[in-house]
Amino acid sequence: MPKKINKSVTLLGVLLSLIIIDLILIPKTQAQIGINPWQTEEQLLKRSRDSFRRLQKAVRRDGFNSAICALNIWRSNSIDAGVFDQVKYDDFKKHIYKKSVAEILAWFKVCIREKWAKDADFWMRVYSVRSNTINAFDQALYDKMKASIQGIKK
Repeated sequence: MPKKINKSVTLLGVLLSLIIIDLILIPKTQAQIGINPWQTEEQLLKRSRDSFRRLQKAVRRDGFNSAICALNIWRSNSIDAGVFDQVKYDDFKKHIYKKSVAEILAWFKVCIREKWAKDADFWMRVYSVRSNTINAFDQALYDKMKASIQGIKK
């Protein structure tokens, strides 16, 4: 019995040492970089252009979450390709948030018209967060929204 235990411990020790040696020998560049080494610059640029087209389509047709997701994918792909433009990124982000704020205000009006106080309160809070993100918060509008909610609660 002790021979079997010694063989098992020895075998386990050998396996662990092989795993440790393997981890040490992995080149740091491949472990740290997310770009596959076989991707050419042309492929990276194509991926960046494709994600930019999808971003434009998402901004035109889709909602907030889809557009923000497309924006982040385009940002990641263009950084990988080395063609990231911070100004363009900021413009798209601002446009997405402005469109979202307009949709939020429309839903808020629907909630007030239908006298849904809890939903109106939710949209008022979302307005606060999204408009603050792009520095477009209007305190007077927020106060009017609060008063509208108080009016339908009575």
